[in-house]
Amino acid sequence: MQMKMKDVLAGAAALLLGGCAGPLSEAALIARADSAVTVAARGETTPVGTANDDAADDPAIWRNPADPAASLIVGTDKKAGLYVYGLDGRTRSFLDVGRVNNVDLRGDVEWGGRRIVLVAASNRNDLVNAAIDLFELDPTSATLRPIGKVAAGAGEAYGLCLYRSPDALHAFMVIKDGTIRQVRLAADGGGVVRTLKLATQSEGCAVDE
Repeated sequence: MQMKMKDVLAGAAALLLGGCAGPLSEAALIARADSAVTVAARGETTPVGTANDDAADDPAIWRNPADPAASLIVGTDKKAGLYVYGLDGRTRSFLDVGRVNNVDLRGDVEWGGRRIVLVAASNRNDLVNAAIDLFELDPTSATLRPIGKVAAGAGEAYGLCLYRSPDALHAFMVIKDGTIRQVRLAADGGGVVRTLKLATQSEGCAVDE
């Protein structure tokens, strides 16, 4: 079993390093794996309400620019709703919105004439028609307030990430079959802008601002 694990680590390392530097020998890769350092977490969030199930999922972190220690974490219980945690890991609030998978947020978003911290989550309550749930995060009370819902086309909602262009806020919604839809988000409406298709299912996406 020990040799099998080393073979797995060597193969993974070769894939990761192959495009960055010259190939390493198997012995060198195994030596690196053997010298790996275990990193222990300094803390953890309190367990989600859905116990003994695959429920705790995606987090998004809002950094408080005025007081970084007062920053907040929004996380999904994908069987029940959205939690807001403090940096100490304690639950600050919970919003029962049903099945949500991925979550992302952007601070200082213009929304209906106000600047807000906007949170978006992939809504999986309807497995036939995808949607994006929108919320305002109140930094003072550490609570979420629903502010809208945008249709994201047919299919089961899965991954989600936000992208802010110079003139609009968009979400990239990953449907479980691999379809990706770019969705414009706006207080006065919004909707699908374009659709892309992957050959395989994607868990999520990452977009730089």
